[in-house]
Amino acid sequence: EFEQVHEGKEILWSRVIVRFTQDLKIALFSVDAHRNINTLNASISSQEAVAMAEKAINSPIENSTIENKLKLFPFPSQGVYELRPAYCVTVNTKDDATTPGMYLTYVDATDGKILYRQNQVHHIGFKVTGDILPLNSFSTTINMPLKNLKVVVGATTYYSDATGEVNVTGTSAVNPTISLA
Repeated sequence: EFEQVHEGKEILWSRVIVRFTQDLKIALFSVDAHRNINTLNASISSQEAVAMAEKAINSPIENSTIENKLKLFPFPSQGVYELRPAYCVTVNTKDDATTPGMYLTYVDATDGKILYRQNQVHHIGFKVTGDILPLNSFSTTINMPLKNLKVVVGATTYYSDATGEVNVTGTSAVNPTISLA
């Protein structure tokens, strides 16, 4: 898979994909690329871009980072894509006492408008159940939620609630360690 680059700037969401069979025959060829690229120059500084990205967020901001290189953002306009130079800013927040926010924000480098924003923190939830013998070892097993079960994800410990639910915050898949404790 390849990305399209114009004058050193990555064009977001563009790609060329070539997949081969085991005997090296082309099995798939896909192109999502842009032509007739007009180059616009940045009119705002990276510090102004960070300020614009932070301005539209209501949660308490912990910090922000910005990528060094401008990107070209395909902005839909009158049935075609207009490629806008954009700063990529990540704004880290604390949405409440325990929930973080990590907002990927593309800021138009010509006028400071927000072109795109997405919270990269995803809430992962799962239910923990187990087969138990409710009365004694001769009882028929039943599947029940396991409440107050210790679940460790990385360095953080969670506990399942009364219904066996566990909610974990993060930006990627997790590998929990669940112990009967």
